[in-house]
Amino acid sequence: MGKNLTKPHYLDTLFRVGEAIQGALRIDNWQNLLTGLGTSRDKTVYGRFVTLQRIDDQELTALYHQSADARKVVAFKPREMLRQGFRVNIPEDEEATAQLTKAIRNLKLGRHFLNGMIWGRLYGGAAAVLGVDDGGAADTPLREDRIKSFRFLHIVDRRYLMPQEYYDDPSEDEFFGQPEVYQLVPRRGGNSVRIHRSRMILFGGAHTSDEEKDRLGGWDYSILDVMYEELRAFWSVWKSAEHLMADASQAVFKLQGLMAMIAGGQKDVLQQRLEIVDMSRSVARAVMLDAENEDFDRRPSSFTDAAGMLDKFMLRLASVTDIPVTILMGRSPAGMNATGDSDFQHFYDNVKTAQENDLRPELERAIRLMMLAQDGPTGGKEPEEWTLDFESLWQMTPKEQAELEKSTADKDKLYLDTGVLLPEEVALNRFRPDGWSAETSIDREVRETVLAEELAEPQEAEPQETEPQETEPQEADATAGPKVEFAPTDLASFVNVNQALASVGLPPWPDAEEGALTVAQFRALKETQGEKVGAAEGAAEAKEIVEEPESPSEGSEPPDGSQPQPPPPPAPEGPQSPGNEPLEEDESTPPQEGAETEESLEDEG
Repeated sequence: MGKNLTKPHYLDTLFRVGEAIQGALRIDNWQNLLTGLGTSRDKTVYGRFVTLQRIDDQELTALYHQSADARKVVAFKPREMLRQGFRVNIPEDEEATAQLTKAIRNLKLGRHFLNGMIWGRLYGGAAAVLGVDDGGAADTPLREDRIKSFRFLHIVDRRYLMPQEYYDDPSEDEFFGQPEVYQLVPRRGGNSVRIHRSRMILFGGAHTSDEEKDRLGGWDYSILDVMYEELRAFWSVWKSAEHLMADASQAVFKLQGLMAMIAGGQKDVLQQRLEIVDMSRSVARAVMLDAENEDFDRRPSSFTDAAGMLDKFMLRLASVTDIPVTILMGRSPAGMNATGDSDFQHFYDNVKTAQENDLRPELERAIRLMMLAQDGPTGGKEPEEWTLDFESLWQMTPKEQAELEKSTADKDKLYLDTGVLLPEEVALNRFRPDGWSAETSIDREVRETVLAEELAEPQEAEPQETEPQETEPQEADATAGPKVEFAPTDLASFVNVNQALASVGLPPWPDAEEGALTVAQFRALKETQGEKVGAAEGAAEAKEIVEEPESPSEGSEPPDGSQPQPPPPPAPEGPQSPGNEPLEEDESTPPQEGAETEESLEDEG
């Protein structure tokens, strides 16, 4: 501030730099003594970058308001950062979200931030003075726990803000080395005001080192300082092209005795003759000349590679501004099959980075102070969870939008079929209050809680029916007789008689050799041999039962009046029924050995 901005004569600068270089030539470079390359005879070794003078505030103001190129370079990127706006969301509280959105709109937060970023880029710095009422003085730190209201924002560029005090404790101060208190000088006069940094939101310019910031009063360079030479060169090329078009063809008039007329002082006669020729061109659309002494000719100017030269300067300007030439100049993409999508994608990625690194922290702080205000949309309490999202800069066509929704639906179906997502989660994520969205988010805390509860449940579960599994036949234990489960198919082909008897709680078959046979083999054996033996034994037992009936109980008489009979002898030790149960009298068909066993096996199967 207060620096002499008068530029020194270029010859003085040239001589001074040349003398310094002559006395300090680099000696660690390639040299050729014969050709002089790299030596004092080499003209290229005198090339050095010298410090350029900073653009003064008056010229910066004129460039922004009167140069379309400079204006676009300064304002285009901030406009893109806020072109689609932003969205604030408080989960599970739509009413608070709507009130907060309305408060942001009433405060015109987006427009204030846009102006702050533009003036910061142009002048090297700006600030948004927050109209926050916490009961404290303007030059004291803001007490966020005592905010009563958040009423307004004022945007002030660095020309009216001068640092007064600095943070000087590197172990305690977060902003060590930066201004703590600023002096605000009103633009239209009046008393100045001291404002603490915590009561402002600062916007910077070009990236500047701390040393240069100290020299510039705590502020940055303007972004136009970095590209001033490229802007000037681009403007010069376009003006040269304009003059070239004006002189596209040059008229040549040959006049006999021209030099004699000039030497003889016949200037008026010469001028009069030229005016007559020019008038005849306008009136008669022809040139009237003396056939012997005069001649008129038109020689065109050369436009060779003029368009290519303009393209090169456009590319150079696009390079230093970090804006693709298709966007900066509005030119169609050049080259075969060129769509310009890559240029737009690169630029939008650059804008997205600026949104996250530069805009988001300051915007979130302003919104947070709005929520902490007692008369604010959330009643002075900041929600435990809230989000700030920037809308996508890339706008899809209806066809692209339909293809995105279809691919997202296919992915959702896969997640639903595999149990990754729930139908309710898909519906809430896709169809949000602000429109359709391809983004998917789940409540991790709820999912983790449910998972922990499932893992904490006891391992004992309700018995479930299981299909019986086929097992290899095993020899039955004659003493224990454990119960064995078999498949219902092919039972008789591999289960022996003793296993079948044990499965229904009966003792083993008396004949160990027959008990080791399978049920199918046992049946075949009894059909061929065992039926006769069983029938004879059954008949004998039935005969004994008929001849020796049971004796009545003591003191009772038979129903038919006959004398009481003695008790029957014990049963013979011969083969009996598999269950060792007394056989009932059957006059028609005597019981057969093995019949009850077969019926029991059939019932079990």
